[in-house]
Order: sequence, then structure tokens, then C-alpha cells
Amino acid sequence: MLPFFINGAARGAAYALVAVGLVLIFRTSRVVNFAHGAVATVAAFVFSAMRAHLTTVGALLGGIGVAGALGLLIERTTMRRLQERGAAAKLVATVGWLLVLQFGTGLVFGEQPRIVEPILPVGSVPIGGVRIGYSQLALAAVTLASAAGLSLWLNRTRFGGSLRAVAEDRGSAQMLGVDAGRVTAAAWGVAGVLAGLAGILYAPEVTLDAISVTVLLFHAFAAALLANFTSIWGAVVAGLLLGGAEDTAQYLYDRAGTRDLVMFAIILTALLLRSEDGGNPVASATRRAVARLGAGMPSLLRRRLGATR
Repeated sequence: MLPFFINGAARGAAYALVAVGLVLIFRTSRVVNFAHGAVATVAAFVFSAMRAHLTTVGALLGGIGVAGALGLLIERTTMRRLQERGAAAKLVATVGWLLVLQFGTGLVFGEQPRIVEPILPVGSVPIGGVRIGYSQLALAAVTLASAAGLSLWLNRTRFGGSLRAVAEDRGSAQMLGVDAGRVTAAAWGVAGVLAGLAGILYAPEVTLDAISVTVLLFHAFAAALLANFTSIWGAVVAGLLLGGAEDTAQYLYDRAGTRDLVMFAIILTALLLRSEDGGNPVASATRRAVARLGAGMPSLLRRRLGATR
């Protein structure tokens, strides 16, 4: 079963990359952005369209640029105006943006599904008894690099300190002179870029249409939920584990919808284990385990990098 778990974990890197963006947005705006998967879809379509006229690098930059701009647009035109409103109003707004982006994607790019050629040459390398494609390895590498870069940005820069201050207490941060609006906009923009990267790198794995990439959101939601919507590395670990669990379950019970059933079971279990006062011991233990795994990722990467030098 290990080969299936490894193959699934490679695909789970896409879940992880989207989940990191969900965590970043939630920490600054206290809302689950249900339009996040649609942003990834738009980026994938833009990349596919621009690739016919530009170099792959130019199309890639164009796709993630559009995704970042969409993140800023959603925050500036909608979420900023709803800042003082309740969570339900914000949630409904993100669902509205999901519908708008899905409709717009079909209107601009058509309803016909398309095949997206991989960015890297077709090929694979053996890992743990299974061959992992270059594209899957690239997706995993981008996910780890993005999480590492984001962690450094949040923990080692003045702007990252401002973002953490806004996440902890927006009102107090503003009284201390932090421009909470600028910080929140930056978070939405960066999250949009991450979603765009995930959509573009994942698109060659599926037949691209308005739904196939958008559904990444639900798997990413499960990963972010396991990370309690607070831990960047926790979301990465949860996304990789979720992908591995889904493929392992698919191997054990080869039926359509098995992966989605695993995802739903994890979401339902995580929601049931959560308690309003955070005192549920099982939920706390689960979150601590994921947090410990996530906290160990940077040091593990440093040791691996040191061993290869």
C-alpha cells in the first residue's frame, strides 16, 4: 500500500498549496474563502490560453498574476466592505464570488474541456517503489518552497509581524499604527498567487474545465481544518497526508467517489471533534499532533538539504 500512499501524497501537494492560502486568508480576515478554488481554475485557463502565444514562463507569470489580482479584487471590492459584518455575510460573499468566477470562466474560455500540457517533460523517478512524475515532484517542491518562504516572510520580516498582529487582534494592531487594510490585501493577493500556482501545476493531471480544478477547494478545506486554520506547515502536512490517505483508500476499495468519501469523512470528523471552548481532548490532541509534524518540517528540510551538499 505504501506506493499508493506516496503517489497520493504527491497529488496532495496541490491540496496543501491551496490550504496554505486558505489559512493565510483566515488568519487575517476570519473567513473561509470558498472562491479560492475558482481562482485556481481561472489561473489554469489563463495559463492554457496564454501559452499558445507566449513562452511557458510568460504564461505562468500571466496566470499567477491574474490569480493574485483576483485575490486583491475580492478583498478590495467585497471583503473590506464586510470587515465589520458577521462571519455568515463574509462566507456568503465568497460563495457569490465562486459562482461569478465559474460563470465568467465558462463565458470567456468556453464550456469545452481542454487538455493542458505539462510544464516539465514527461518522465518520472522511482520513489518508495512507485514512479512519481516530474510534474508531481515539481508541485511538491513548489509547495514546500512556498510554505518555507511564507514562514520566513511571516516570522522574519516587519510586514510579517504586522500580519501576525492583525491576525491576533485587528483592533489593537490598528491602534499601534498597523495598516490593517494593506496587510489584509497583501494576504489575499499572496493567497491568490498560491492558488494560481496550484491550479496551473495541477491542471495537467486532469481534464481542465470549470469544475475539475475548483474542487481542489474541498480537499484543501479538509487540510486547513486539520491545521485549525492557523498553521502553515500544519496545512502542508495535512494536505500531503490527506492525498496519501485518499489514494490508499482508493486502492483498498476501488469504487468511484472513494477519495471524496475520505475527504468528507475527515471534514465531518474534524468538525464534530471541535468544541467551542477548544476543550475537547481528542480534537486538541489531533491538532497538537499535526502542529508538531508541521513544526518539524523546516528542520527536516534543513537536514535534508545539508545532507545533499
